[in-house]
Amino acid sequence: MEKEDRDETSSASRQQIGRASLRSEHAQQRQVEGRRVSPGFNDAQQAQLSDVFFQPNRRYVVRGPRGENTFSRQMELISRALIVAGVRISV
Repeated sequence: MEKEDRDETSSASRQQIGRASLRSEHAQQRQVEGRRVSPGFNDAQQAQLSDVFFQPNRRYVVRGPRGENTFSRQMELISRALIVAGVRISV
């Protein structure tokens, strides 16, 4: 392996480690379960105020282009539900 290849590989590895260390334990558990969190956070980042609904239990729901995402007060993604042809499907 040439030095340039090693540099690219180690740089990519550092980026992955950096991203993983930013994930909460909850997000890491969801990843192990095969349940992605990034679509929910992408929806939250792009949401308008009219897309955010606060619940009495202090959770909030963010409607995105493909479904609904429920978050805790600590910004943990609790659940995602896709809405396909008017049918709500939990993922």
